[in-house]
Amino acid sequence: AMARVRQRMTQLRAAGALTVQFRDVECRANVHRIRFLVTKGAQLVTGLDARQIVVWNGPDLVEEFSASPHKGAVSYYQVAYEGPLSPTHLVKVQVYAASGVGEDTGFEMAFD
Repeated sequence: AMARVRQRMTQLRAAGALTVQFRDVECRANVHRIRFLVTKGAQLVTGLDARQIVVWNGPDLVEEFSASPHKGAVSYYQVAYEGPLSPTHLVKVQVYAASGVGEDTGFEMAFD
């Protein structure tokens, strides 16, 4: 099983790089929201779901989160999860799609 996972990861990486760009990262109480764009070249990447996204709250993997696309003048994705602020105040999103892989890291902005 692990050999199949490694083979699939190699295939995804060979598809090329995606650009993951945070729009904002906010935390209100224990609810975190990360809004981000995913592009390949100048094209938006659409159709992603939670199975293609990995979220890190500092050094910790976020095991439960929701992911949803938002369409508008600028389409973006939003990830939401519950938990304490990261000890480093950093969060990271990784995207693994058939069109490639990419990631971005950003600082949490805490709001009361």
